[in-house]
Amino acid sequence: MKYFVRAGEQEHEVEVRRSDSGPHVTVDGKHVAASLSAIRDGEHVLELDGQRHALWIELAGAEFAATPASEVRIDQGGFSADVEVLSELQKKVLSQEKAAGVSHGPRVVKAPMPCKVSRVLVKVGDTVVAGQVLIVIEAMKMESEVKATGPGVVRDLRAEPGHIAEAGTTLVVLGDAQ
Repeated sequence: MKYFVRAGEQEHEVEVRRSDSGPHVTVDGKHVAASLSAIRDGEHVLELDGQRHALWIELAGAEFAATPASEVRIDQGGFSADVEVLSELQKKVLSQEKAAGVSHGPRVVKAPMPCKVSRVLVKVGDTVVAGQVLIVIEAMKMESEVKATGPGVVRDLRAEPGHIAEAGTTLVVLGDAQ
């Protein structure tokens, strides 16, 4: 199965094939020895070419169910990334829909973990681009940026500096750019 994995502006082609000797994985055409093991809910160990990485993987909420992509947040040692995963068919469908002007409706941006909102860098009506920082949060005495996963317009803003948010709390709602 072929997948397209996008984090920010970077996109990688990942192909996974099963064989009697285990999974065969290529990333951008290069063979990679890879395995992913679930430790407990959300906590995983990813092994790439013999190097082990502890990851926290969180699937996006139900509001993303209408979109053809799977959206996940990956946290590793204080680094967080929102990652979009598309199958080959999903990528083709999304490309055709984009060309036809099809919309998937509002996209909800949620707090990735319990946090305190430090700064809000957008306001209702602002046009944003993929990867743009919307809000800066503080959790476990570290600041993290909450970024737009795609282009859009800020339709609703539900956070302000000092706001305490639980994991999964809606912070921003993005709509399609007009």
